[in-house]
Order: sequence, then C-alpha cells, then structure tokens
Amino acid sequence: MIESDMIKSKVLSVHPYTITPPKDSSSRWMTYVKCPDGKRKKLVAKTESELMLMLKKHYFDDDVITLDSLFPKWLSKRNEEGTSSRTLRRNVNDWNKYYSHSNLISAPLHTLTFEEIESFLYGNINEYQLTIKAYRNMSFILKDMLKYATRRKLISENPWDLVEIKLKGCRPAAKRNSSSSVYLSDEKEKLFSVLNQKLSSAPDVRVYAIFLMFKLGIRLGELVALKWADVDEREMTIHIHRTETKVVNVASGKAQYVVVEHTKKKSIYGDRFLDLDMYDIELLHSVGSFSSADQSETDGYIFTNESGRIKSHNIDRYLRRCCDLAGIDEKSSHDIRRTVASDLFNNNVPISIIRDYLGHSDIQTTQGYILDNLNKERKKNAIRNALSCNNGLSVLKCTHFA
Repeated sequence: MIESDMIKSKVLSVHPYTITPPKDSSSRWMTYVKCPDGKRKKLVAKTESELMLMLKKHYFDDDVITLDSLFPKWLSKRNEEGTSSRTLRRNVNDWNKYYSHSNLISAPLHTLTFEEIESFLYGNINEYQLTIKAYRNMSFILKDMLKYATRRKLISENPWDLVEIKLKGCRPAAKRNSSSSVYLSDEKEKLFSVLNQKLSSAPDVRVYAIFLMFKLGIRLGELVALKWADVDEREMTIHIHRTETKVVNVASGKAQYVVVEHTKKKSIYGDRFLDLDMYDIELLHSVGSFSSADQSETDGYIFTNESGRIKSHNIDRYLRRCCDLAGIDEKSSHDIRRTVASDLFNNNVPISIIRDYLGHSDIQTTQGYILDNLNKERKKNAIRNALSCNNGLSVLKCTHFA
C-alpha cells in the first residue's frame, strides 16, 4: 500500500464527518473537523490528498502548528530582521492583550478560515473600541504570522488573502494635546533654571547633553552615539550618522544597548551634517574639560561617565527627574525634538529645511512634530499681530457694552 493510501485509511478510521468531493472544476474537496471548543470547522482543499494531509495533521500529528506555538518563532524572526525593541515590546503586549485568551491561537494553523479571522478581528474592534492605528498594530501580528507560515510552507494557502475588514467601526483617534508633547516657553525657562542649578553644584555630563538636544533636536539614540571625531570645529558642523539601539534576546528576555553605524531605520536622510554655532562649540568644550575618561578607553564617545558611554535611558530618566524638580509635567527627551521642530517653524524656517534638520524621510512626519508650544498670552499676541493688517475700517467709535 502506497503512503497516500495508508494516510487515507488511517484518517478514515477516525474521521466521523462526510468528505464531499468537488462538484465541478471550480469546486474543492470539503469536510468538517471538531475543534477544541466543541464547534465544527470546515476544511477545504484543492485535492483529496491535500485534504487527507490536513486531516492527518488534525488527528495524528503531535506537533500541530498553532498560532500559539508559532508566535515565539515569529518574534525571533522579527528580532533577527532588526525590528526595534520598542516595536517588539508592543507586539508582545498586543499579543497578551488581544490574542492570548482567544480560541483562535490554539486551533491547528491549517484549519483557520478567513471567516474566523474576520470574526476575531471585528470582535476586538468592538470590544476594545480600537482606533484605526491600534487595529493595524494588533492585526499586523496575525497578518505577518500567516505570511511567515505560508513562506515556510506550514500552510498551503494563506487565509488572510480573503480577509476584508471595514474600518468604519473603529473609533476616531483622540486629538493630541500639544502642551503634553512639547515644552512650552515657560516650562523651558523653569527646566533650564533647574539644569543650571545642577551645574552650579556639580558638573554633570547629562546636563550638557540635554542642553545640546535643545539646540540640535537630534534623537536621544543619536546623541549618546556621538563621538568627538564627528565634530568639525573648522567647518563648525557635527556629523549625525550612528545611533544607539537595544537588542533583545527573545529567549532570555534580556536587553543590551549597542551602537550601530547608521541612524534610525537605516534612512539615508538620517545621515546628516548639522551646523554648529559658538554656543554649541563652547558647550562641547565644557563637556571635554571635565571628562576624566581617556578617549581610547571610551571609544571616543562624547558623553561618558566612569562606567563608559552613557546610555540613552540614563539621560531620559535624569531629564524626567529634572522636570519634577522644575514643577512642570514630566516630559521625555523626544518631546525636546518636537519642541525644536515647533520653535523652528514658529521662527519661519521652511518645513523642508526642518525635515532635513531632523533627519526625516517623509515631510508628513515632520508636520506631525510641529505643535503649538506658545503660552496663552504669546499665542493671543501672535494672532492679533498677524490679523492687524485686516483692520480695514477707517473710523471706529469705541463704546462700552451695557
């Protein structure tokens, strides 16, 4: 007896449902199987032998591939591709929130249908009132896992190809509050006062790092990856061309901060030369004047301490503590980047130049960084001054309202 006949015989000995052959050339082989939740599920295949293999996997394979068993492999693949640690953490959080309690992840992968996938996705949209962005983040996991499984030939067809989701049920994203994403002018004054008080008591390289960010608007990962060799005092420029990233070992869950010889997402726009003024040069001289570490011992990095190169999370935590001391809302180092973009725009710098300065590849990304960072009085005066040219009435009597 050939192997295909043996598989068929073995399957038919336990399979309780009718197997329906195709009615015509456009039809397929079809049957049902019983799932762990007690419900029936339809199986469809192009050929009888393919259907028998699917049934064999369902009944006899000890190592049945499920979304649950595939997720760690998929996550490891994402890590090897260079996916940022932040994105990987979001993938894990979304998996735990939306997937881990669903029957979908325990079903044999080859039995999944597009109807079940659509039902799962619509269920999450309704239960969690997802925004379009949140939906795309959570559904990407399933979409990419099925693509990964298809490429590895774990499934013969990708059910996602038939999935259609209407996003009208997604709730609108909440309007972002500008004041929570930038440093307002009065907040900057209070923060700068605290930072200068810190310096007056004891030199701290992190203070200089924060002040430099307020001038250059660079990413925190780019800041801590700067080396003295990147500074050209004669041309008065600084070369931004590397960044710090966090590599996560999926098996152990431990993270390691390393510097890579490219900027975020390896974008050609991220590799840029920024002009320095005398304030910037003197600030860098101040850093070098109290740095006791030998450059050869710290690989020439600008921002170092007794342990070597300062890591980005060290500076970000320090900044947040200084915000608390200044009595302002706690804000991040990335909010400095938005503040720089907004300050440039408020001073009539063209958005195309702001994009180049920040190292963005897409001008729409830059537009999202430009927020209202004026306090109430300055905003009122700016509107009055801008519209004063429209004061066209030649005679206006001032009267008091009763």
